[in-house]
Amino acid sequence: MLKRERARNLADAVIAIGMGVLCLTMRGELLKYMIAVIGVLLVAAGVIDIVLRHEIMIGVVKIVIGVFAVSMAWDPVTVEILLYLLAVVMTFYGVLGILQVISNSSNGIKSKFHAAVRPAIHLAIGFALFFHQPGFVSWFFIIMGVLLIVIGVLSVAAAFSED
Repeated sequence: MLKRERARNLADAVIAIGMGVLCLTMRGELLKYMIAVIGVLLVAAGVIDIVLRHEIMIGVVKIVIGVFAVSMAWDPVTVEILLYLLAVVMTFYGVLGILQVISNSSNGIKSKFHAAVRPAIHLAIGFALFFHQPGFVSWFFIIMGVLLIVIGVLSVAAAFSED
């Protein structure tokens, strides 16, 4: 049983290192593929909403957005537009989250701070995408690549030290 778990951990580590290298080397291309994959997932989620949950309107919206994302993932202008839309959504979500934390008066200052961290991160990402999109996207992939490689290397070390 331990050999299987070690092999699974090593496989996960190799995948993490590989994804980290891809994030560092193929930032622009990887973004296009990620948008296409998200589009495919949205189409699948839309079909599931229609067929299994009988939510026609939400399903159709997801399918339309998914088809748009897949078909336009290869055009740099459309990718930019999609990132600006993501910036607007992230900013809106962050503002709503912070307003909700502020309006919840029953919590103390410490719990309000902890509750506001996630919306503040959403707000920061939204602003960064809106005002400095190319730099943010590059740094995002660099940071993700480095973190994935570090996680992969640490996972390999942990797999071999479990004897």
